[in-house]
Amino acid sequence: MQGLANLPDSLEVVASFQKILPRESGEFVRIAPEQLQEFCGELRAVWNALEKLASENKKLVRGEAQSILHGWWRKYPLKDGPHWNVYFETGTFFPALMNWRALIARVCFDNRDKLGICKNCKKYFIKRRTDSSICLEKGCRLYDNLQRQRKHQEKKNAPRKGRERA
Repeated sequence: MQGLANLPDSLEVVASFQKILPRESGEFVRIAPEQLQEFCGELRAVWNALEKLASENKKLVRGEAQSILHGWWRKYPLKDGPHWNVYFETGTFFPALMNWRALIARVCFDNRDKLGICKNCKKYFIKRRTDSSICLEKGCRLYDNLQRQRKHQEKKNAPRKGRERA
């Protein structure tokens, strides 16, 4: 999912990405590169909206993100066998492996408070903790450690209240 969100807006890159996907990957292998590029743009829009909601401690999804997620869920009707697993006994249904749009919609919705954009490299990533702001790339972790050390040194070197430093 992160790979799709971080794909650049280039048809050549999208087409080469499609070539390395396994044939069992469902619709993303069969659709035109333009359609996959459009899906990646929609995924980034949903990710941005859900990340903003999480930063405001809101859970209700509205607006553009809601309409995109709704479209992904409704891509295939429930009676369409290979795209949905329907359990009539329990009244539940889940997207099948062939229904990537609904699977990604489910992951986005269930993890909406853990979707983030790295403040260093600006890539989309799934947070390990809800208060994370840096992805796990080595360069970003080094940047975060450096910022934390600078903040600690500034605090350590700041004059204390009520006491003069010698």
